[in-house]
Amino acid sequence: MKRTPKWPKHGRRDFLKKNLLGSLLISSGLPFVSFRPSEEKTHSAKLPGLNGVEPFSSLWEGVRDAFLFEDQQIYLNTASLGPSPKVVVDEMCERLKRMETKFGAKGANGHGLESVYQNIADFFHTTTDQFAITRNTTEGMNIMANSLPLKAGDEVILTTHEHVGGASPWLLLQNEIGIKVVLVELDLSGVDNLSRIRAKITDRTKAVCFSHVCCTTGMILPAKEIVELCKENKLYSCVDGAQAAGLIKVDLKEIDPDFYAASGHKWLFGPKGTGIFFINNRVIEKIKPVFAGAYFDRKFDLNKKVLEYRKTARRVEYGTRNLPMIAGLGKAVSFVQELGIENIEARGKAMHDYLRNTLESNQRVEILSPANKEFATGIFTFRFKERDNLAIVKSLYQKPERIKLRGVYENDLNAIRVSTTAFTQKRELDQLLAALQTLD
Repeated sequence: MKRTPKWPKHGRRDFLKKNLLGSLLISSGLPFVSFRPSEEKTHSAKLPGLNGVEPFSSLWEGVRDAFLFEDQQIYLNTASLGPSPKVVVDEMCERLKRMETKFGAKGANGHGLESVYQNIADFFHTTTDQFAITRNTTEGMNIMANSLPLKAGDEVILTTHEHVGGASPWLLLQNEIGIKVVLVELDLSGVDNLSRIRAKITDRTKAVCFSHVCCTTGMILPAKEIVELCKENKLYSCVDGAQAAGLIKVDLKEIDPDFYAASGHKWLFGPKGTGIFFINNRVIEKIKPVFAGAYFDRKFDLNKKVLEYRKTARRVEYGTRNLPMIAGLGKAVSFVQELGIENIEARGKAMHDYLRNTLESNQRVEILSPANKEFATGIFTFRFKERDNLAIVKSLYQKPERIKLRGVYENDLNAIRVSTTAFTQKRELDQLLAALQTLD
């Protein structure tokens, strides 16, 4: 005899709705949390006022409480992937619920989210027509490389400290169409980098691609001055801002590059799989689109064979977009604005100095990050001499403390990278330093 299932008290419809949404969240990679605000940790309506607060003040501990990761976890790898605070997770989940409940009420390409775009534009000191929301920095770097009018024999200058996501699009063009990638070895003190880039410019150079903040050592490159150098020589300026956005103040109006790509899911604490891509109005009509699809055009008529491109950066947005992610990115930027980017930057540099002052007397240690505060950030990179530092990173994560760092393999540096940000606590740095002392 077939038995009739007993549904929960709210009925079969609610049971199916709840479990179906849960399955969708898991399969899509979105965080599986309740659509109601999480009760595990509370985030007050207002974060502690941090303007003028000392970098090691106990008030900063309240920032850590806004995140969902375990209290005992020592996470020092935001330069790879940043956790999202509860308000961002809740925003994504609530937006997804709203979208699926009132299905079809909004479009699929950012409609209804103009306030999010304005918020992001204000944060980067630009205008909404000059930036688009992408999936990551790498997507932006690929759009840069493939939209430029390059041909065989043209030269593009890169530094030896570029991330694979920023460098590989240019190497691909070298393989496929025969451009020449020219490398610049950086001055790790930060002082001589502008002149080193200038020395590599020839009459065949078409573009300079560089990181605003190096993923290897956290060194700030003089972005505004490099962009000015490009203007003087009629070169395209292409900036990888993955390690800058949310770590230091980024003023795109002041820097005025041709292109700037950044991540939403690192120092901005945004949803995983979000990025920001800036195209200067002065170059938008000089470059070719890389992708085509719905929403990228301003006029489309197949019968008449007409296609006209949008004259804004948002032409790189095409097809159906992940609206909950975009909304979450806007909430993340608001979270950083509430903390104050100047406060975050100052705190990161103070933690950098704390690690430097402790380790610089150790004869076994070589510090690779710049000592000059003009070029230093909350990223601190060092290495033990004649040791496999990548293996040390693995061993520190396997210790009881489970300290999460990142090994630096780029440019064969064989080093250890420590990321410090708003939620990092001084006691965590002390635990790291204590663990380093126990190494054989």
